[in-house]
Amino acid sequence: MGNDLFHVKPLQDGGYAVMDRIGEPAELIAGDRETADREADRLNRSHYERLQEYFRGYAEDFAKWRAARPGEVFDTPEEAGIVTTLKVGDKVTFTNGYGARFPGHRVLGFCRRDRWGQCVFLDYDCYWLPARLEELTVE
Repeated sequence: MGNDLFHVKPLQDGGYAVMDRIGEPAELIAGDRETADREADRLNRSHYERLQEYFRGYAEDFAKWRAARPGEVFDTPEEAGIVTTLKVGDKVTFTNGYGARFPGHRVLGFCRRDRWGQCVFLDYDCYWLPARLEELTVE
């Protein structure tokens, strides 16, 4: 089940139900497991696409915020004094401290590591709060 909202549950009558995370049936599937898995995957993709639309891009806001902080935000990790293969524009999945994954974010810039190890700015609602390298996976 992982971080997905929808998953498949076998039914006693041999069919399958696509369930949401809180255990409510989203759709009944009266067929094989493969069909039910495909439908759960489709619903999960649709869910993530709607979330991405809701959380619009924050690159423009970041650019304004950055302009007010000359010398604090860098375009390359080398300028920030960090070692990584990430670069501005890379698409990454952010994984928070609880293991929840948030895919589809873009790297906007870098800063010097703070005392918590944060050094990568992302295109999300907290664009001003850098993420740690360990929290990011390139997509």
